[in-house]
Amino acid sequence: MSVPVSVEISKPNLDPNPLALFGGKFLRAQITGVKSLDDDPQHIATNFPADEDRAATIRPESLDMNWSKLFGGGRKTAGQENTCTEDFLLVTWDSCRYDAYLKANTPNLDQYTPAHRAWAMATYTLPAHVALFHGFLPHAFEAEPFYNRYYQQLWRISHRKTNTQPLVTFPPGTKNLADGFAKMGYYTVGTAAMSMFRHAPMLRRGFEDFTVTKEQEARRQNQIVIEAIRKNAPNRPFFAFLNYGETHSPFHHEDMPNFDPEAEEHFSYSRLHNQIGVTREDWTFNQSAFDKQVSCAEFLDARTGELIGFLKERGRPATVVVCADHGECFGENGLYGHAFYHEKIMEVPLLIFRVNAPPHPRPTVDAAFAAVSSVPSSGTPGEG
Repeated sequence: MSVPVSVEISKPNLDPNPLALFGGKFLRAQITGVKSLDDDPQHIATNFPADEDRAATIRPESLDMNWSKLFGGGRKTAGQENTCTEDFLLVTWDSCRYDAYLKANTPNLDQYTPAHRAWAMATYTLPAHVALFHGFLPHAFEAEPFYNRYYQQLWRISHRKTNTQPLVTFPPGTKNLADGFAKMGYYTVGTAAMSMFRHAPMLRRGFEDFTVTKEQEARRQNQIVIEAIRKNAPNRPFFAFLNYGETHSPFHHEDMPNFDPEAEEHFSYSRLHNQIGVTREDWTFNQSAFDKQVSCAEFLDARTGELIGFLKERGRPATVVVCADHGECFGENGLYGHAFYHEKIMEVPLLIFRVNAPPHPRPTVDAAFAAVSSVPSSGTPGEG
């Protein structure tokens, strides 16, 4: 049985200058008894090649993002000895719509849980993953722990009191999930398909090892992560992250024979970045492109199943999160792509389950949660 854990900080030194977020270093919070990854003299190179198809293996860099300091101070949580040995795996299927996931044949993930209908934290890759890495999963409006962070949050950087203890709590000043897990002694490894991860250092922050691949290399991504864990964490827990790109336009995976010219036409970057951005009443749904995303979701179910197979072979209890960072428009209201607000861009699948162990026990807040959620939320203003 897993219990909520937190780590104790001995001397938080936080830079009061928000400009450090964009161009400098925050002073480090020294973690008792744990060597910080920030002491690693190897830093990331910033002169990436112009060719985005070239993979880049990335080492941690030093720019920090301290949300609790920037947005409202913080509070110390009671530190306790870290006894957590749970492995954690976070997988994002970039741009995958909720309805595309439902239409897909997903036998590997179906063994563990159905997808929950959730709502993304942002409309495109960068802000959606910044939110994910700071503990904010897509939100499901249901009374379920982890799916609804108000019921119980899976992992949290503590800066305000909550009624329910998260499964994992990091102290104020923790830069992101990877940083928090690293300071708990975890091996942190990540790989991403989307080029945004190459150009935005904040998305790689805190990882001991991080590799950016081509956009349709899910099999290679699995190989990178699995081999890294076998080499670097045979006897310690890990936090691993994978961003798959097959469900992103142009919706292609390596088992498809050819690219679809129609998907190329409607979802090329040059066209998406130059659409008029005005809704229309006379629009047509692009069924062909949607079906290709469905096919990619089926392909990624198999790839995610390979990761789960590795977890089962490893034998440790592991918590797995699979979700999309955002969705996609396939012509609805005359709109294509993402990075603007639309219901189909915000609506995403979210799956959370455990391998090699029974489900985490539910928090003892059901009665209080039910009482709060039963308060009427509709009515005429002024009535009461």
